[in-house]
Amino acid sequence: MTKSRRPGSASRRAIIFDQDDLYRMLRAAIEREGGQTAFAKRHHIDRSRLNKVLKRKKRPGDAVARALGLRRVYVAE
Repeated sequence: MTKSRRPGSASRRAIIFDQDDLYRMLRAAIEREGGQTAFAKRHHIDRSRLNKVLKRKKRPGDAVARALGLRRVYVAE
């Protein structure tokens, strides 16, 4: 996780997560919900796809990001 300040804007900050951070957040959110099935139902995500995401066989999509309160952005270095 990296904190970054947007160029040209002193008041706007972004917290940048890498993919490992996303998986840790997802696992914690699933545990809080009581399991994969409960999490998938609450957030309208296919449970089998969620399982594949956790096993890193599929990429987390926008629905997973939304469920975690995240959005996808691209950062140029």
